[in-house]
Amino acid sequence: MKEIYLPKAIAMTVSLLAVLFLIYYLMLHNATALEAFGRQPTLVPARELTPAPTPADNREVAVLRLFISSTERGEIRGVRLMEARIIRSYAPNVLRLAGPWTIELDGEQPVRYGTLDPRVAHVEHDDKEDEEIHHNIYQTETTWELVVPLFDRGRELGVRQINIYDDQGERVFSVPVDREEWRKQGDQG
Repeated sequence: MKEIYLPKAIAMTVSLLAVLFLIYYLMLHNATALEAFGRQPTLVPARELTPAPTPADNREVAVLRLFISSTERGEIRGVRLMEARIIRSYAPNVLRLAGPWTIELDGEQPVRYGTLDPRVAHVEHDDKEDEEIHHNIYQTETTWELVVPLFDRGRELGVRQINIYDDQGERVFSVPVDREEWRKQGDQG
């Protein structure tokens, strides 16, 4: 029996028609691909989440709650420390990440790593006439909880100061680490 192969042009046309039909179907039924083919994500209430175990050694992280004020164009007006505490915890795996903002840990072993700009919100418009459907805006007031590792691979980093730089390389925040006071705050929290 002889097999028949469709030429590439016909196969591509069939694929394109299938994609166009899918888009038409989704638009007609006002559905998303996730609704049509996948499960909707389920939210787990915070009270049902299992906290991470406390490390057996003395590994710690600093938790900074910062208030950031900026213009709608993204110019930073100010960054204010609302709360700082040190808790025993495993650190998030962030020390070798890149990002538009930079966290600098000044200490015995200086470390720099990247993070996303906490003010940026990704928005999508439903009714688009003259604007892009997706774009970013700057929130003019943002509260940011930053978790800063004080250990790396089981070694104390000896962090004395935490500096934050924006995407232009300008230092927007700096705070000396007050271990004694921040640990008291961590014990209370």
